[in-house]
Amino acid sequence: MALVDDRNRAPLTVSLDALAAARARVMSYKQRQVVLDAPAAELDLDGLRAAVRAGLAEQVEHLSRRSDSFSLPAFRKWERLLTTTGIAKAWPRVFADRVSLFDACLSVYENLEPSGWNGGHLRGLYADFLDEAAALLEAPALAPAAAAYREAAARWQEVAEVALPGDTEPFAEARRLIDRLQAQVERGDAGRDQAAVTAAHLWALRDRWRSEFPGGDDRLAALLAELAAAVGAACQAEEAALAALADAVTWG
Repeated sequence: MALVDDRNRAPLTVSLDALAAARARVMSYKQRQVVLDAPAAELDLDGLRAAVRAGLAEQVEHLSRRSDSFSLPAFRKWERLLTTTGIAKAWPRVFADRVSLFDACLSVYENLEPSGWNGGHLRGLYADFLDEAAALLEAPALAPAAAAYREAAARWQEVAEVALPGDTEPFAEARRLIDRLQAQVERGDAGRDQAAVTAAHLWALRDRWRSEFPGGDDRLAALLAELAAAVGAACQAEEAALAALADAVTWG
């Protein structure tokens, strides 16, 4: 058995076979394993400050790069990929047969919803880190950057809301199941049986809509346009947050 500390707030044990099967579903995850050494008896504050300063500077340099590849800057390209048809990876072409498109919308919601599996959207967590870094480094200029990243987190939440609209079925049912499953998983072993039932219902809903898209082509066109607009707004917030961070990372 493995003791898992991930989406749960109470102890969760999982068989090694089940853990291996879950990791194998994500190709980029299944080989990524690390062993952590025991922490030092005393915290090296000078070393920690130096590492945080270097990490922030590297973050600004990395995110400021521009590339013709899909990976950098990915957000702007995702905005275009949602509606264009001239690119092989564009959603209208990838999902031309509608297979798994509903599933993709569920994945967007699961990954971006702020109370989701990550315990809060990552931009919000990064904002919390910047607040802590501001205190550690005595750098109050990081506070505006933290606020900007919280704004970016709010814009990504809007993307999640668009991906699974709460006022339209079966999207609303998917949201209810995802939120319920999250709460049950957080309970650890105590919520295991309930989580298994909810997960089965969610998989059944995925299977029901795997080969078609709810609402047909008209609903699909509207959804992709709304998603593109929401991603565009999130991109603007990301760029503003990076600019605020770049202004703050001037150690002098």
